[in-house]
Amino acid sequence: MISMTGFGSSTLKSTSLRLEVNLRCVNGRYLDIRLHMPKEYSAVETEIKKLISQTVKRGTVDVYINRNSVQHNELEIFVNTKAVKSWMGALQKIGKSAKLEMNVSVTDLLNLTGVVNYQQESPITKQEKAQNLRVIKQALKNCQAERKREGLALKADIQGHLNDIGQFSKKMQRLREKANDELKKKYEGRLKKWQDQDLDPIRVAHELTMILEKSDINEELSRLSEHLKNCNQLLHHRDVKGKKLDFYSQELLREVNTIGSKSQLAQLTSLVVDAKSCIERFREQVQNVE
Repeated sequence: MISMTGFGSSTLKSTSLRLEVNLRCVNGRYLDIRLHMPKEYSAVETEIKKLISQTVKRGTVDVYINRNSVQHNELEIFVNTKAVKSWMGALQKIGKSAKLEMNVSVTDLLNLTGVVNYQQESPITKQEKAQNLRVIKQALKNCQAERKREGLALKADIQGHLNDIGQFSKKMQRLREKANDELKKKYEGRLKKWQDQDLDPIRVAHELTMILEKSDINEELSRLSEHLKNCNQLLHHRDVKGKKLDFYSQELLREVNTIGSKSQLAQLTSLVVDAKSCIERFREQVQNVE
């Protein structure tokens, strides 16, 4: 079992480049890969996403890539002449308005917003592309190891909830006969009040049987037992899927709710409340399974 939450990191250092990759996975209904990286890596975005999707099947994945190139590349400087003219015009107006002599140096102009822009290009090479993917693979491997460790603890927790639900189901089964007997006595008492009336005994017996069948929880308990069996099998399957477990959590809750709606026994109703609470905890945990 693999948890959807995890973190992994990896770093590469060389004489010309330093790469640091941090990868974080959190819960998500579908696979959503979000890349936070320098624009130089835009060309390999598809390859990065493909690489991650081969390992992570569900959840939100944030990938943070920090790149620091120490290559000595040519510095390109761009002077915005329109900005210079605009600033000069504004300064002249200020000087004239304040009756001050304008004394502006080139250094002053360089410090003004928008006058000078510079860019130091450090293009990505084939070698760096391969290095980048290698670092991501390692971060992904580290993250996967953590997700598996969390998955083991998650599996034990989910198994505990399934065991508890199973115990509630057995207790409900033991109360089933008592609930049916109580219901039968209740309707037999009513029939005694009507014994002086001209009632067809065959029809009365048929109606009583129908009432008992509608109130019997045997079918719900059988389906509940079957769902628990399937959950346990799925939990121990090598390729367990969180979506399937989530589906079964809804089915478990459906059967227990039906038992609660049929219950006319206080002890049974109390068990239903406890079982529903346990199923909700089970459902919360399976949301973390990939």
